[in-house]
Amino acid sequence: MTVNSKQLMDNGYWECSKPTASELREPALHTEYQIAASNGWPPVAPAATHDELQMMHDSVLLPMAYRIVEKKLTEIESRARSLRPLFVKATTIVLTQMREDLAVIKQTLAQAGIVVHEEEQAEGIILFRYTCRGNNGGFAVTREYARQNINSLISKYINGIFRK
Repeated sequence: MTVNSKQLMDNGYWECSKPTASELREPALHTEYQIAASNGWPPVAPAATHDELQMMHDSVLLPMAYRIVEKKLTEIESRARSLRPLFVKATTIVLTQMREDLAVIKQTLAQAGIVVHEEEQAEGIILFRYTCRGNNGGFAVTREYARQNINSLISKYINGIFRK
């Protein structure tokens, strides 16, 4: 990008004009692939997109949420209440939808060539590593973050029952 500028005569300050619209678009026209190709280098694989990172996040938290809901289902089934059949059916619907969503997420990640695996656990923090198009990365999930996001995930599925 070029910026038209010239130095003023006496005070040493620079006078600058704003770049034109075509000058602002210029960097967007040169992707990493084009730059690599023009230099004769092999193209650089793009890093994970926001949507792919969200799928990785969901592929990690959704099984945790599933286990919690499954545990609650066994607790509900063991209690004798008048509304027990309603709670069992609603919980079964939530579990079915979670299982379907998890299968879709895993299939999508596999098609994109993305692999996520748990690296280690220490003091309430779980480290995950992923490989996406040859790029390696990682993220951590704390116990508090997981608890908060799992609660909102479960709430989303429960609300989904009543929207149908």
